[in-house]
Amino acid sequence: MHIPGTAKQSDPFGHILDASLTTTGVAQQVLAAQTTRSHLLLQNISDVDMWVDYGGLVPSATSGILLKSGGGSITYNGTTCFVDEVQVYCAFAGKRFTCKYLP
Repeated sequence: MHIPGTAKQSDPFGHILDASLTTTGVAQQVLAAQTTRSHLLLQNISDVDMWVDYGGLVPSATSGILLKSGGGSITYNGTTCFVDEVQVYCAFAGKRFTCKYLP
């Protein structure tokens, strides 16, 4: 399941999501759980901070992994890559992020 309206593309190195959060102040699922995921890059390309979490934990303005505005990012690969669902929280709707992952 992806955030409604996201553009999903494939390239030789994985899948790319370039999306905007659709609901103000509510964590939204970015990626469903996928046991074969081997790489994940999530980057905040908006002008406000975002938070990300996984494994059934719901991010909020006070919990999760902080992605600073203007390029804050996280990368996981190999055995450190989490395979659970990924959720992103932002206090404002319409803010953009990008995500690249290998299924």
